[in-house]
Amino acid sequence: MIKIMAPEIPLYEPRGENKGSARQSFLVLKRLLRKVPLIYGFVIAVAGYSRFRDILSRFTQPQIAEMKFSKVLVFHEWRLAYTYLERIGRQRGQKIFLMSHSPVEWAREYADTLRLYAGSSLLSEVVYRFYVEKEIATWLSCDGLLAPSRHSLDGYFASYGRKRVEELQVIEVPTGVKELVPQRSPEETRKAWGIPQGAKVLGFFGRRHPHKGYDIFCELASAALREAPELVFVSAGDGPVSCPSLPNLVHLGFLREDRLADAIAACDIVIVPNRVNYFDLIILEAMSLGKSVITTRVGGAKSITSPGVSFLEKLDSGTILSTISELFLEELRLEEKGKANRLLYEQFYSLHAFGKRHLNLARSLLL
Repeated sequence: MIKIMAPEIPLYEPRGENKGSARQSFLVLKRLLRKVPLIYGFVIAVAGYSRFRDILSRFTQPQIAEMKFSKVLVFHEWRLAYTYLERIGRQRGQKIFLMSHSPVEWAREYADTLRLYAGSSLLSEVVYRFYVEKEIATWLSCDGLLAPSRHSLDGYFASYGRKRVEELQVIEVPTGVKELVPQRSPEETRKAWGIPQGAKVLGFFGRRHPHKGYDIFCELASAALREAPELVFVSAGDGPVSCPSLPNLVHLGFLREDRLADAIAACDIVIVPNRVNYFDLIILEAMSLGKSVITTRVGGAKSITSPGVSFLEKLDSGTILSTISELFLEELRLEEKGKANRLLYEQFYSLHAFGKRHLNLARSLLL
């Protein structure tokens, strides 16, 4: 039997009856502390450590009992794996696997984001060293790693500890995503955005973070003002990199799934300018809508082979603009690229295909 388990209380949700007031108080405190970056960073780091130590206790005792009696455990959160191994320990005959989901090791992503918000490189480095040793120890304590592609782990421990984890077994399980279904036509969506007819629309959907290359996307929009004024850029997502005020850039904020489908469907091309990449789901979601994609040949994207995915040889605004121009030279060719992406999605990246792979994985792990 396969069972998916999640904590009764989500990791980032306050406990108790006064959750709303606790959340509001924390947001007010954050606004005040941001005026003093070093103290703000320290408070965020302490709060993060508190969640780290608290993660296992958010599961019920019956859930923990099920973990203990399971023949195979697959943790999708290394912090949970760490606390389980530290406080409960591997049971006799039990296999433990870890599947990460970030483009770089969690310790690096957390420390980099802390530095972007709080501005203290010394604090972020101390935090990184504290967590990275625990993260590496957790990896080494597991029987193996699951990943959508071996390349998904390319960005992990690049500056610290890489040799210690290189010999770990990696089991590849290519991922899949739910098909996105738009609720309104691209014309309606563009009209709501105030985009004129005939404009070419380029979209970015994801965290506003340097790992995702959001700064490059903004540079691209700025360069296009001079070189390609017919292009309009649309972005959606949250993150520490601010969105500039440009006449050809529309930022939509965070979008729910239904609005995300409408937004991607309204774009001609989706831009995914990753500096590092685990296995960016936005590429697959765009493929489910038959959209052409421009991205970088890094991480898990190396495993995607489709004529509808254009890989950049260099990550800069000039190279991306040239690639966009080439794609728009032949509208029919662009449409064919989108159809090729849709076909590959149906055959290999749909939830049906993904589910079959996971069932096969479960059978092999339980042998």
